Amino acid sequence: MRFGYMATDEQIRRYVDALDFDRDEIFGIFNRALRLVAMAHLAFSVDPQWSTCAEFGVSVAASQRGRGMGAQLFDRAVTHARNQGVHMLFVHALS
Repeated sequence: MRFGYMATDEQIRRYVDALDFDRDEIFGIFNRALRLVAMAHLAFSVDPQWSTCAEFGVSVAASQRGRGMGAQLFDRAVTHARNQGVHMLFVHALS
């Protein structure tokens, strides 16, 4: 439900293919088997008018939820964003 709906594999592939690793930051948490179990995307604005803004998105594997991983990724992303001069962070939250 990272995108507000159950995304198909193709929709997720398009999202991943569009990630800009030169501009944005990706943070991840791996388990003991080195499998990615949580990740966050900090997307910086491309519009110069909004250069101090960024968007935060997070995904946590269903089996790993409730362990504070999303909060840890959020804290890391906020610290990084502040260090990059971001003053406003957008988060789309779902209940």
